[in-house]
Amino acid sequence: MKKKKYIIVFLCMLLCGLTACTNQESQTSASTPTAALPEISTTSIIESNTTSSTENNTTNAIEHNTTSSIENSTTSVIINNTTTMIENNTTSETSKAAEENKQTEPTESTKRREAYHKVLENIYTKQIFPDNMDRGYNGQDITNSQFAIYDIDSDGKEELLLIYTATYTAGMAEIVYDYDSQSDTIREQFLEYPTVRYYKNGIIEADWSHNQGLAGRFWPYTMYRYNSETDRYQMIASVDAWDKGLRDTDYEGKPFPDQIDVDGDGLIYYIMPEGVSSVDPIDMEQYMQWKNSLLEDAEEIKVPFQNLTEENIREVLKN
Repeated sequence: MKKKKYIIVFLCMLLCGLTACTNQESQTSASTPTAALPEISTTSIIESNTTSSTENNTTNAIEHNTTSSIENSTTSVIINNTTTMIENNTTSETSKAAEENKQTEPTESTKRREAYHKVLENIYTKQIFPDNMDRGYNGQDITNSQFAIYDIDSDGKEELLLIYTATYTAGMAEIVYDYDSQSDTIREQFLEYPTVRYYKNGIIEADWSHNQGLAGRFWPYTMYRYNSETDRYQMIASVDAWDKGLRDTDYEGKPFPDQIDVDGDGLIYYIMPEGVSSVDPIDMEQYMQWKNSLLEDAEEIKVPFQNLTEENIREVLKN
């Protein structure tokens, strides 16, 4: 704009000069020879105007580009902020939904209880066991059977312990069930006749259902140990005896070995590992050393059994 003003001023000054020269020429034309007028370069004026126009156009272009750049930047910021807000809101909603699902999804402990509840209901109403085995229900009062939900193997998870007695003697059973959360199934950890003693070091002592041999005043039993790798109870050995007071000869006619019975109490013992049926007898001292090495002074567990009734079964889901 300043350059435009300079050109106008220049043109005015030029016109004034021409006017003055014309007047002077009129006054002196008679006595003074005519002087040559200074030549004005048209090219110079055109170049000046062209330069000014170019500069103005450049200025306008810069202003336009600057404005456009600002507008584009502002638009970009708005878009970016909007996108960020949408992403943040989406993330927040997703996290909220995940948290709600987490809160409503049943815990492993709840699923375990529900599975045990179903097992007990099936046994109580239909006498159907998880392994589908028929345990010979004979119409006896099933509420005399018992159950407990208790962490018997000390693995941090509750097991279902069942004592089923509504059947003949050979069909009676004490069973430890565990819930497999990976497959959502029930599996058997242990099964024996229902005269069982549990110890805190993972040992189980289970009496035999019958004592029809030579043991007499001693009741045979089997020892088990909990195996954390298989999550099952593994047999250690069975223990039987010969009571001289019952018979002084065995079934083959061999006499009672008094030389083995060092303490003279008329009892000798047979410790038979799994798969072995014939071993040499031992006296009380050797037998007790073996047994104590397994129990390690472990305390016997008092399992909180309760009768298998509808009310007690319902309570399983409330705890």
